[in-house]
Formats: sequence, structure tokens, C-alpha cells
Amino acid sequence: MKAWASGPPGLGSTVKALARLGDARAVPALAAALELPEVPHDVGFAVGHLGPAARPLAGALRRRLAGVALDEGAYDRASPLLAGLTGLRAGEATPEVLRVLRGAPEYRGEWLRTAALRALGSFGPAAREAVPELRAMLRRSGTATEAAEALWAVAGDRDAVLPVLIEGLQADQVHDRRAAAAALGALGPHAAVVAPRLRGLLAHDELWLRVDAAIALWEVTGRPEESIEVLLTAWEKNRHVRVRVAECLARMGPLGPASTAAQVLRAELACVRRHNALDGGYGSHDTYEDEKLLALCRQALRGTGKGNTA
Repeated sequence: MKAWASGPPGLGSTVKALARLGDARAVPALAAALELPEVPHDVGFAVGHLGPAARPLAGALRRRLAGVALDEGAYDRASPLLAGLTGLRAGEATPEVLRVLRGAPEYRGEWLRTAALRALGSFGPAAREAVPELRAMLRRSGTATEAAEALWAVAGDRDAVLPVLIEGLQADQVHDRRAAAAALGALGPHAAVVAPRLRGLLAHDELWLRVDAAIALWEVTGRPEESIEVLLTAWEKNRHVRVRVAECLARMGPLGPASTAAQVLRAELACVRRHNALDGGYGSHDTYEDEKLLALCRQALRGTGKGNTA
């Protein structure tokens, strides 16, 4: 573990590396971390990377979450635990998550409610007892989109969530519009009626909103052509959007070997420099993010016969 002069501790580099590799040898160290007086702030992310291998930690995560005092420090103490339960999709933790959702304090309360809603959404139908709470939160400003997203995942109630998400597309803040677009995409063809609204965002000034709208448009219509054009334009304009774009292209299925998208991905695989390399600096996640990008490029090209460029 790493201790700091102030704030919660962090996991050691070796444990984080093992977790990112999906190596179960990280589990005992994470179990020990969950017994510390103060849980490391990055435990949840490590659990999420391990996935099912970290399932034995669900009980400890629930126990620690149940013991979190819902005061002004609640967000810092609960968020790593909620992130871990989200990564495990641990539906049995619904009662503990609901306690946090209902009792979130005023200070950072919106952040805490958002984390709790994401956890409930990840649980899917296993969180059915949360449905009344989720319905009530559709009327609450600040977290209505997250509540709608969770309600869809838990109960599949299109009629309840669609009006909320359509309203979210018209929010003043770009961040809120992006969240609504992503949530609408999760509805797939059930949200086909919003295709014209999403199409209208493809020319928005904010690049990240254009990308999210393009991805959602493909998800609700199943037609990739106009979305791909927007995504590839964004790819060239901002290298930091490339992982998000590649994730979408990989989900679209094998690309035509002569398509522009396939040519762009092959060029990325052939590049000797990491896409996020900085002159005179680096970020702690740079290598991981670039390796993720390369893996997604290969996945998207699978089936073209030209996806093995290293």
C-alpha cells in the first residue's frame, strides 16, 4: 500500500498491475486492503479489472459499505466500495447501496448518489427492490439521467425513462447531454424515436458530444454509415477520443478490409509511437490506455484478414 501525508492510502503498483492483467494473485492483497481502517481509494478500480476473479471480495465490500457513516466524508469512504460492487455486479448488495442512496449527505451528495445509482444499474434485475426508489429519483434534478439509466437496466421500463432522457438531451450543460445520449444508446432500438434528435447533435461544436451522439445513433438505429463518418473525423481531430471510437467500431463487427475505418485502424496498429505519448511527460494510465486501443483495433479488424499488425 502507499500512504500519503493526507487523504486515503492507495494500492501498490504491483497489485494494480496484477489487477489490470486480470491476475487473481491480486485478490489476497485486495482482501487485506479491505480490512484496513481506511480503504485505499483505488480498490474499486482494481476489483473492476479483475471481474469474476474478485467475487470472493463481495462480502467484505458489503460489510465495509454497511459501516460507512453517512456524514460529510461519506463520498470518499463509500465510492471505492461502490465501484468495487459495480465491477462485480453484486446484486446481493442492493440493501447496502440503497442505504447510501437514501442517506447521502448534502456535501458531495450528488456524487455519492450517482455512484450508488451506477452500482444499482450494474446489478440489473437483481436490484428489483430498488425500483420504487429509482422511479422517485426520476424527478430529482442532478441525477435524473443516472436514475433513468439504472431503472432501464433494472426494470426495462421504457415509458418511464425515455421522456427523462429526451429532456436530458436538451440540458444546458454538455456533460448532461453526453450522459443522456449514452443512456439512450443503452436502450437500443427501444429509443429509435430519438434518432432525429441524436442526428441533430452530430454537428455540435463539442467534439465529445458529437462522438457520444454518433455512437448512440448507431445503437438505436443499427445503421453505422453516418456515425462512422463522424467518429473517424473525431479520431483525426483529437487523439484522446480514439479509445472510445475504437470501442464502438469493435462492437459494430468486422469492418470491410477496404473501408476507410479499417485503413485508419491498420495505420494505428502500424504506428511505432503510442497514440497518447507526450513530449517531456507521461500519465500513469498512458500505456494501459494505448494497449487497450491496440487490442480494440485488432478486435474491430478481426475477420478482414488484416488485423494482426503489431
